[in-house]
Amino acid sequence: MGELRERDWKQAREPDKRRGPDGVIYDASVVLKQRGWTMVAEYLSSQVGVITLLAYDDACMKKINADAGQAG
Repeated sequence: MGELRERDWKQAREPDKRRGPDGVIYDASVVLKQRGWTMVAEYLSSQVGVITLLAYDDACMKKINADAGQAG
């Protein structure tokens, strides 16, 4: 997370965390924003500690949502 902050990514909200009965975090996700982009970073211990990153252009997503709303 520190490396992303150094590159000007900002947290959009508090991270979502799921803890087990032992208090250990098993799943977590955080939404980050930077210059018209949004990235979702997820940690899933159920998949052998896999970390996934999904990034998208906010303007493109807004256009798609607007077009879907007009078509629907």
